[in-house]
Amino acid sequence: MSDLENLFQMGEKSGLSGETLLSFIREREEAERKERAYEREERNREREFKKLEMEREIEME
Repeated sequence: MSDLENLFQMGEKSGLSGETLLSFIREREEAERKERAYEREERNREREFKKLEMEREIEME
């Protein structure tokens, strides 16, 4: 069963409307997009830091 189906089943059990569920799904997807963007930025910063570290080591030789 997909996440969407699970959410709709939980919504039915909780008495939530379809509109409320769709709103929740959209908010969750937006949060996941932001998290992926943050993780990408973090990886990019780590790469840049390693690059600068290597350049510094080369300069010190």
